[in-house]
Amino acid sequence: MKNNWPIKKLAEIGTIFNGNSINEDVKRKKYLNKNGGLSFIATKDIDQELHSIDYDNGVRIPFGEKGFKVAHKGSVLICAEGGNAGKKMAQTTQDVYFGNKLFALETNNLADPKFVFYWYLTPMFAESYKAKMRGLIGGVSMNNFKNLLIPLPPLSEQKRIVKLLDEIFKKTARAQENTKKNLQNSNGLFESYLQKIFLSSGKGWTKKMLGEVLKLEYGKPLPKSKRKADGKYPVYGANGEKDRSDDFYCDKYSFIVGRKGSAGELNLTKKKFWPLDVTYFITFDNKKYDLKFLYNLFTILNLPRLAKGIKPGINRNDVYSIEVDLPTLKEQVNIVRKIDALAVNTKILEDNYEQKLANLGEFKKSILKMAFINSL
Repeated sequence: MKNNWPIKKLAEIGTIFNGNSINEDVKRKKYLNKNGGLSFIATKDIDQELHSIDYDNGVRIPFGEKGFKVAHKGSVLICAEGGNAGKKMAQTTQDVYFGNKLFALETNNLADPKFVFYWYLTPMFAESYKAKMRGLIGGVSMNNFKNLLIPLPPLSEQKRIVKLLDEIFKKTARAQENTKKNLQNSNGLFESYLQKIFLSSGKGWTKKMLGEVLKLEYGKPLPKSKRKADGKYPVYGANGEKDRSDDFYCDKYSFIVGRKGSAGELNLTKKKFWPLDVTYFITFDNKKYDLKFLYNLFTILNLPRLAKGIKPGINRNDVYSIEVDLPTLKEQVNIVRKIDALAVNTKILEDNYEQKLANLGEFKKSILKMAFINSL
């Protein structure tokens, strides 16, 4: 910290308190989709990256309801326990009721609340917070939180720093938002290309039911005694590779369709593999159909919509009854070549956008470091 800044405990700069829990049944019956009152904010309603709050989450508590604490406009909220402890934080722009897994800090005349919020964002605060976490779930007690430290310059200096950080972060947020849109657009372009190919049949394409084209074969259980981390062959569950084994059940390239659990999820396989009993794997006539063509076709079918039951699963007869248009094998191969080329270019574009987002994140960290340690 800057040498001339005094160090204070969080308890010295304001009032710290946590919120209230609501039974889910009570929440649904009494407070869901009601008009009036104040929004009830839980950890899930705070965006970890944007540090924004979803006030329109559908849960509202009547004004003055007994047993609920109010975090007033300008309060700084931070998650106190669980996987988001010390990661989800935001400053309120209106009065709210809030959950018991959040700490609220309402500052006194020593501290600007936005200055405190920016301190929460620093790596220095994150390290001190993490050092105080305890328990299997992971969390910080109220007493330990109150004893966390903050460097506190005069209020006029706090406001100067806040104003500069607001201006910088506003521009950074705009850049992040534009980059995210570009990333979404790149994904959308690839998906729309697939839709265009498979939903706009060309000359010579023939209509088929999927049951005429391929079979969905049941996977098979594999004893734990036959699973080993360094096994030669992948063992696939409904959502991808789950283990390895020196045994294999299939010796031809295929793709997995999640049958139960991650129902409808797709995964291309290696040549030799073991599909578990929560999966289907496809077999087909490779003299008529191309594997990657069929795989790409399946990606646009939205198979999860077919899942049924208490533990949702997909009945293969529902898949077999889907009608599709198919070109000749030669054209399938040509289409796959184009799709692969576009996928490579899309991946390069996505990697560039992901790197830009990462760079913007690091830029924010460096600016915060300058604000609290060096000079800004």
